[in-house]
Amino acid sequence: MFEGKSRTEIEDIIDEWIVCCSNAKRNRIVMKLRYIDGLTFEQIAEEVDLSVVQTKNIVYSMNKLFEGHI
Repeated sequence: MFEGKSRTEIEDIIDEWIVCCSNAKRNRIVMKLRYIDGLTFEQIAEEVDLSVVQTKNIVYSMNKLFEGHI
């Protein structure tokens, strides 16, 4: 999804696009852990105290948000 983009570019995209819900901060953290730090769903889930299923759902729904915009 973020191929060829620098860490800063990825952070900027995530910060710009994930702003509109009560869980925006958590969702930004999840996406940064996934796409910048390269953590697995299991590692992210442990880090942010969510289930693996919840973590996958966040990543998949945020990916939908980005479709066609990056």
